[in-house]
Amino acid sequence: GTINLTGHGVSVRESNNLPGTKSSGYLVVGPDRNNRLTINLTNGSLIFDKKISSTYTSVATIAYVPSTMAFWKISESGGTITGAYSADGITWTTLGTTTVSWAITTSFVSLETLDTAPIATFPGYVEFDRLNFF
Repeated sequence: GTINLTGHGVSVRESNNLPGTKSSGYLVVGPDRNNRLTINLTNGSLIFDKKISSTYTSVATIAYVPSTMAFWKISESGGTITGAYSADGITWTTLGTTTVSWAITTSFVSLETLDTAPIATFPGYVEFDRLNFF
């Protein structure tokens, strides 16, 4: 199914990405695979980016601090899309803001992982919980 992001948002807690593993966790919102917004944890950085017509643009990248960045949120207000993070899911810090050219009235939400570890090593592990639409 899809959601209407207009004036709304989605948040999730990324609760267990083991340090030293080669895993990435993604919160993804958008109308299709070629047009989407992503907050992801990759190589020790929390990244907010967008993909428009298969072209990625970085909105913001900061060093990941697990104790203060457990919750991730993508929301819309007045045409502006905000990516944010939080320690508790209540008080949010803006990671970055952007706009998109597609209609946000029909968006999918997905939680994704990418394991970049070679087969011979311990695979990575990412766990999400507390998915919330508001």
